Amino acid sequence: MELIKSMAKYHILLDTQVSSSQEPVVKLYWEEFDDIRTASNAGVVAHPSKSAIGLMLRHIRATEWFEIPLRNSDMPPDYLDHKRASWLIKV
Repeated sequence: MELIKSMAKYHILLDTQVSSSQEPVVKLYWEEFDDIRTASNAGVVAHPSKSAIGLMLRHIRATEWFEIPLRNSDMPPDYLDHKRASWLIKV
């Protein structure tokens, strides 16, 4: 996140798969490259919980952030099933 912040001028759009845990955790998984929406290479990927996202953003000293709400049900299933979420972050 610090590297991403160093490349951002004003804002970051964070879109990620999320863990369903209520605790601040980051779950690690092995992911094969088989879908353009996933990793660009096979390897370890991280799925943070929403509360872990907040801790990461505090750690990089982001000034403001909010989770982007879903506007309607015409969204990919991952978003509707709360397995993916997006945040707008002011740096």
